[in-house]
Amino acid sequence: MEKKYKTKLDPKTGLLRIIALRRFSDVRKGEEGGLIEKEENLSQKGDCWVYRNARVYGNARVYDDACIAGNARVYDNAKVFGNALVRGSAGVFGDAKISGYTWVRGCACIYGNVKLYSTDSDIGTSIKNNKDYVILIIERKFYIVSLSNFESHLNGVNVSTVDEDYLKNIQTIRQVYGKEI
Repeated sequence: MEKKYKTKLDPKTGLLRIIALRRFSDVRKGEEGGLIEKEENLSQKGDCWVYRNARVYGNARVYDDACIAGNARVYDNAKVFGNALVRGSAGVFGDAKISGYTWVRGCACIYGNVKLYSTDSDIGTSIKNNKDYVILIIERKFYIVSLSNFESHLNGVNVSTVDEDYLKNIQTIRQVYGKEI
């Protein structure tokens, strides 16, 4: 198997910076990616990638065509695979599994034994949050979850705050999807 990345030690963090050895997906040969603790964290197969500021460590695994971007963190025993995307300041940890066409964005935290999966890219599962509420989009249905004390628990999914630019215009989403939120 031809390797798709190599690593070099990042002295500031003690983690390994990944560097693409070949072009794949939207990654260019020579491009520096994010940080991993060990090669087992990121598969050499598929188009999976950890982008510049993201980190994967512990026994966490990223494989298939999954991507970790922004300042996202994936750790403990978490698994992100399929076409899943974790970005922003999101965290996936514990024994959580994110797969299929699932997107975890903003400052959402997915942990414990939570499993999020979607089989269709058009109706994926998306979790994104605002400082007052979170919009949980599951198969084209929108659920608003109010945040109290800046934290909410929904079936083991912890949604915390901080993503200030999400949903400035809720009316636009209603018009685009034709559904009342």
